[in-house]
Amino acid sequence: MRSKQPEARPIFDGCPEKPESKKRGLVFIVSGPSGSGKTTLIKRLLRDKGYKGNLAKIVTCTTREPRGKEKDGRDYIFLSKKEFKGKKEKREFLEWQKVFGEYYGTPLADVKKNILLGRGVILCIDVKGAKALKANKHFRFVRIFILPSQDNWRKTLKTRLKLRLSESQEQIKKRLKLAEQEIASSKDYDYVVVNKDINEATEELVSIVASERKR
Repeated sequence: MRSKQPEARPIFDGCPEKPESKKRGLVFIVSGPSGSGKTTLIKRLLRDKGYKGNLAKIVTCTTREPRGKEKDGRDYIFLSKKEFKGKKEKREFLEWQKVFGEYYGTPLADVKKNILLGRGVILCIDVKGAKALKANKHFRFVRIFILPSQDNWRKTLKTRLKLRLSESQEQIKKRLKLAEQEIASSKDYDYVVVNKDINEATEELVSIVASERKR
């Protein structure tokens, strides 16, 4: 049973000023099953010339071990379980979750800093993390779900996970089971992007962000 998160403090405690415009409080939540391509899509979005300096992806803290060429501070902020729990007790996370025995959390200070600089913020978090932020009224959240394909998503995900060479067959089975639950929750999102073709999916994601930033 998941432990209850501590009551959140006012989001701008200790900050010199609050956001002056609607755009400054804009937070894009990007979720999707492992292997859906969400990380790649976010990287491509951030490389778009229209968003350089205007959007910031928040680097997630995690207690899991680095995979492949992942770098601390770039892909994730890697922490020990003791370090993570210490930050959690100090309420340093906007949200946090436990997945397959490892902790993941969004650093609150990084979110606040970028919001106050007038940037849109991107969170790459799972379905549980997105649900945990539903009651948060301090930002305007736009929820985007990345679907690997419309028809045979299970086969697509299994192929992509195998190509990563970072998980055992048992881990892949667990991720596919979790993916089924996550995809069922995609109906709760504002947008669903099908990542069958990476270029088309990137264009759709760029279009969504542009449209929401104009509101």
